[in-house]
Amino acid sequence: MFCIKKTTTVLFLTLGAAQAQQIPLNDLSAFKNPSANWSIGADATADLNAKNALVGTAGKGTLICVHTDGKYGREFDLSTVAEHGDADVEFDFMMAKGSNSGVYLQGRYEIQLFDSWGTKQPRTYDVGAIYERWDESRPDGQKGYEGHPARMNACRAPGLWQHLKVSFQAARFGANGQKMANAKILKVELNGAVIQEEIELTGPTRGGIEGEIAKGPLLFQGDHGSVAFRNIVVKSYDKPQPMLKNLKYAFYENVTGKQPDLNKLTPKSQGLAEAGINYNYAPLTKDYALRFTGTLNVPEAGEYVFTTVQQSGELKLVLNNQSIIAWQGWEGTGKATLPAGE
Repeated sequence: MFCIKKTTTVLFLTLGAAQAQQIPLNDLSAFKNPSANWSIGADATADLNAKNALVGTAGKGTLICVHTDGKYGREFDLSTVAEHGDADVEFDFMMAKGSNSGVYLQGRYEIQLFDSWGTKQPRTYDVGAIYERWDESRPDGQKGYEGHPARMNACRAPGLWQHLKVSFQAARFGANGQKMANAKILKVELNGAVIQEEIELTGPTRGGIEGEIAKGPLLFQGDHGSVAFRNIVVKSYDKPQPMLKNLKYAFYENVTGKQPDLNKLTPKSQGLAEAGINYNYAPLTKDYALRFTGTLNVPEAGEYVFTTVQQSGELKLVLNNQSIIAWQGWEGTGKATLPAGE
C-alpha cells in the first residue's frame, strides 16, 4: 500500500544493489570497433581561436574525439562493450569551441553535449538537453518533438573540463517482451546544478539506435565535432527489477491532519491505476489523499531500496504489513529484504 496526502508528486523506484564500474581508458579495448577519429591520451586542450580545434597529449586516461565538422555518419560514433540498464552515469567532458556531441544512454536516448557557453535561454540542442525525437511523417516544423532543454544553462567555457551526472531508469518489459513502462531520465546534473528531473522517454531520441531494450551500451557521438571525456563511471543496478501489477487507486477528499486513517474513510472515487502511482488521479490541489494498492512481483530475493520524491505533502509505504517508509514529507527512502515471489 502506498499513500500520498495533499499536493504530491511521486516517483516510485525499486533498485537492487549497485555496482560501479569505471570505463578503463588505457586503450580503446573497452569500446566496439573504434574508428580513427577516437584515441586515448593523457589530457586534451582546445584552441579557443579556432572552431572545433582540439588536441590531445600522449598518455592514458582521456578519451579524445577529433572530427571534422560536417562529416556525418554513425560509423564515427563509439559504443562501450559493457551494457547497462538502470544506472547512474557520470563523466567529465571538454568541448572544443563551437563543438557538438552527445551521449546516448543504452545507445538510444541522447543527453546533448554542446558548446553552449554564453547562451541565455537553453534550447533542445544545448548542453544538458534531452534531445528531441524525430518523425519524418509529421508536418514540416513538427518532425522534431518531445525535446527537453535544460532548465538553466550551467555550461562552462570551451576548453574547460565539465562534469555531467545522469540517473536513468530503463524501460520495463514483460515476459513476452512487450514494453510495460517507458524509460525515464530521473535527474541530470551539470557542473553541480540540477538541470533535468523526471522526464519520461516514449522512445529513442533522434540518431539513437532503433527499438528499445532492457540493456544497451553507452554511445558517444563522434560525427558532429571534437570532444574529450575522462572519469567515465557507470553505476548499474543489475538486480531484476520488481514489477507492480493489479495496481488500484482510491481518492479521498477533505483529508486533513497528519497520518490519517484511510480505513475509516469512504473513497470519493476508485479504480484501476493504469498510469501507475500518479497524483493526477486527484482532481483537487489540497486536502486530499490517494491510496494505491497492488502486488509487487519480486523476481530475485535480496535487499531492495524504495525511494520516493514529491513536491509537498506526506506519504507512507507499507509492504506485507511492514512499514517501509513512515508518514513523512519530501524525499523518503526505505529498505526491505524480500523473498522471490509476490
